[in-house]
Amino acid sequence: MDMAGTSRLRVSGQLNWLEKGARSSGDQRDPLPGYTMVDVTARYSGALDFGEVAFGIRNLLDEDAREPTMTAIPGDLPLAGRQLFVDLRARF
Repeated sequence: MDMAGTSRLRVSGQLNWLEKGARSSGDQRDPLPGYTMVDVTARYSGALDFGEVAFGIRNLLDEDAREPTMTAIPGDLPLAGRQLFVDLRARF
């Protein structure tokens, strides 16, 4: 979308989907359930003389996602919950 001639707003998304978390051979635990994680970012550039700014959300749906680990780690490896972020990029 072009705003005010030189300013640009871009919105993008990313979908990460895992059907099931497979275990390594010899691990007798049940496979982990699958998960879907959605990330959204809005990036605005051109209006700022020095660069651009972005705002985003990772794991928008706050999915309780886990990666399989060795049996020595109980509960597997939890992935990050919902996260908000700001990204500033400067040009010199």
